[in-house]
Amino acid sequence: MRSKPILPIAMLALSCTAGCELLVGYEDTEETKGGEAGAAVDAGTDVDASAGNGGAAGSEAGVGGTSGKGGNSGTGGVGGSAGKAGTGGVAGSAGTAGAGGIAGSAGTSGAGGIAGAAGIAGTAGVAGTAGAAGTGGVAGNAGAAGTAGSAGTGGAVMVWGVADQSCSGAGNACNDQGAAASCCLRRFVNGGTFPMGRAGAGGDAYAGGGSSELPEHATWVDSFEMDAFEVTVARFRKFVDAYDGSHPNPNAGEHPKIVGSGWNPSWNSLLAADRTALIARLNSCYLADRNWTDLPGTHENYPINCITWYEAFAFCIWDGRRIPTEAEWEFAAAGGTENRLYPWGSSAADGTRANYSGGQAKAGVDVGSTPLGKGLFGHLDLAGSVQEWAIDTFDSAWYSGAGNGCVNCANLAPPGTKVLRSGSFMAGADGIRAASRSLRDPAQSEVTTGIRCADSWGGGGSGGSAGAGGSAGADGGTDADVDAEAGAPMVYQVTDQSCAASTPTCNDNGTQVSCCLAKAVTGDAFQMGRSVSGTDSYASGFSDELPEHPATVASFDLQTFEVTVGRFRKFVEAYDGTPPPADAGAHPAIAGSGWKSTWNASLAQTKSALITSLTCDVPWQTWTANPGANETAPINCVSWYTAFAFCIWDNARLPTEAEWEFAAAGGAENRLFPWGIQIPDATMANWAGGVHTPFTAVGSTPAGAGRWGQHDLAGSVFEWVRDGYSSLWYGAGGGNPCNNCANLSNPNPVSRGGSYTSNINYIRAAVRNYDVPTQRSDHIGFRCARTP
Repeated sequence: MRSKPILPIAMLALSCTAGCELLVGYEDTEETKGGEAGAAVDAGTDVDASAGNGGAAGSEAGVGGTSGKGGNSGTGGVGGSAGKAGTGGVAGSAGTAGAGGIAGSAGTSGAGGIAGAAGIAGTAGVAGTAGAAGTGGVAGNAGAAGTAGSAGTGGAVMVWGVADQSCSGAGNACNDQGAAASCCLRRFVNGGTFPMGRAGAGGDAYAGGGSSELPEHATWVDSFEMDAFEVTVARFRKFVDAYDGSHPNPNAGEHPKIVGSGWNPSWNSLLAADRTALIARLNSCYLADRNWTDLPGTHENYPINCITWYEAFAFCIWDGRRIPTEAEWEFAAAGGTENRLYPWGSSAADGTRANYSGGQAKAGVDVGSTPLGKGLFGHLDLAGSVQEWAIDTFDSAWYSGAGNGCVNCANLAPPGTKVLRSGSFMAGADGIRAASRSLRDPAQSEVTTGIRCADSWGGGGSGGSAGAGGSAGADGGTDADVDAEAGAPMVYQVTDQSCAASTPTCNDNGTQVSCCLAKAVTGDAFQMGRSVSGTDSYASGFSDELPEHPATVASFDLQTFEVTVGRFRKFVEAYDGTPPPADAGAHPAIAGSGWKSTWNASLAQTKSALITSLTCDVPWQTWTANPGANETAPINCVSWYTAFAFCIWDNARLPTEAEWEFAAAGGAENRLFPWGIQIPDATMANWAGGVHTPFTAVGSTPAGAGRWGQHDLAGSVFEWVRDGYSSLWYGAGGGNPCNNCANLSNPNPVSRGGSYTSNINYIRAAVRNYDVPTQRSDHIGFRCARTP
């Protein structure tokens, strides 16, 4: 029917090292940057047997004990040899190579060894109870610890920007309101405008609030995702295990709407030089309230604390995320437009809602332990527990200056002090309010300071490694799946949600308008099909356009533009495999025209499967993995089922074939083409004789608009309609006469309008095309309709 066209085409170890004083018992606020000196730092570490430069890591398992971890293997990582049978010890199993080496069986050296970095040397064996006689007995030499964290020869390289790698493997389950969930669980936050800051009077008014919370001001944030939990010790341990002294790519972790918010290479020197230095820095924090331990234990679900801003940012980038902006954080904590005083509302704080000075008041509490304090969007511990770094630099006058009335903004002034939010286990009720602001030097770490990561909806906070030998990941968003439980469930039948914040606008005869704009089509009777001698007669027409016959359609709204890539991207971002409700998307006058549950299996089951399906007829598909030049081009490569599901999701439906032809033919004017009877040129249609490309923005040929103002009813892409195809429908097949009718009997759906590959015959208002409903083609798209 058409031929393919040929187109022209350190972490800083300064924050509190041994011998310095850690001020305990205060929170830095805009009024207080100091505080009375508390307990001195315990400079000692609790590493049982740190290996020296090249020194042997933990020798052999004691009788009756488990064999030592074996240390992080150095160059090459020697796996322990089998050894002699022990008497009463747990088998060494050929000596497990340390956290840095992959142990080979029966003493085979471990696969080149993951970077040794002299990490945690295997201790001399954790004393255990006597067990069955081991077959390995003596832990084989544990491998020499690498010197100062140099990557072992042939070892694995740290990879940045991999989503949720901090939750790989076992041992990463957190308590989500009584149910076990991944500690990497993310919750969707439906963005918008909200009153940021503290009100003088209103839901979040508070007499004792700080002056930097004023004035309350309108702020817009795009939809985003944020971790349901604060980052746990277990998640951060994965980062420590992988850490080799490399650093993120420049601009990694950037908010896609905030230029310059990503990683700055000038911060590289503020990351630890290697794993050993990172561990030493974590151990420099006040021992009594430090949640980090060198070996996994009972602290794994505690929030990681003692983290600098640079470490927090690096961790989030490594885990495929970014740090939230201060505005995003407050939007989530205040419940957006609900403008809550606390994340849970206006009820007084107590120990069931927050870990703060009036509750458990200690660092060592599992995340998610106060479910009654969850926020509107399901995030836990947004009040108390540990303070959470934001991307912003602190400025007490920000709300009355550049931050007043901002849209997707952040204060990116050079770091002096950085913003902290949520209060901590030491804070009073005042300090855990949603509007409360705190500050700290970004190189400083405290037992009160932790981390929670965010990501732009649809991805955008990841970044690759820039370290030597590192594999650079994609800098920017990815289309990795977000599990249904990780965000808000998909919601169907919300009007024009495909044109929510940040969807590009479209050109309607020189005016930028919403790409969701629909124009009213006044219903009437008309002659459907091709006439033999009337205004729409055409000698080379097809037999299935005959006979011309009377049809009537009720008034309806038909979208001005074909569905764009930008609009469809919103659907992809929301997609979680949920099908539309049965009977949704029905024409109100046509019984049985809505969605059928038997079609559910014909939809993509996951977001990644949907994205994969959008690649067809390479390189002519218009979908791109990330927003780009095609956002206002028509989406193509969409099956009939997916098109119908999209329209339902956007609270619309597919037009009937009669409605589509009524709009294209100008109703009773019975036009040959949407614009009339003039022979088309490149100003009227994107067709084989005109622009001839699928990547042309919708609305680019305004001279070809139809009677009611719809663009691209001829050419661009064919458009799916509700009807099944029958060559006899216009005759004896049931469509003659037609009164708000649709062919619901035949399985292969009709498409209308011609495409960018079509010649003049195929862009007439009366021409009909069809395909199997699973067909995905670069020349087929769609537009939606509604009954007013």
